[in-house]
Amino acid sequence: MKVKIQIVVESDHGDSQVVQEIMEISRGSLHPENLGLKLAEAKTSLQSLQRSLAEQQI
Repeated sequence: MKVKIQIVVESDHGDSQVVQEIMEISRGSLHPENLGLKLAEAKTSLQSLQRSLAEQQI
């Protein structure tokens, strides 16, 4: 299974749209120990999201 987390940014007028991939997570076979995010994955995704938001706001 592959999961992609993306952020979509639109202007106030809806003119321009930016799609930026934040993170891609790949999982092999599903087992209870593979469910959800690992702590390192969660921290990385939050850091990438914050960086992307700050760049778009500037």
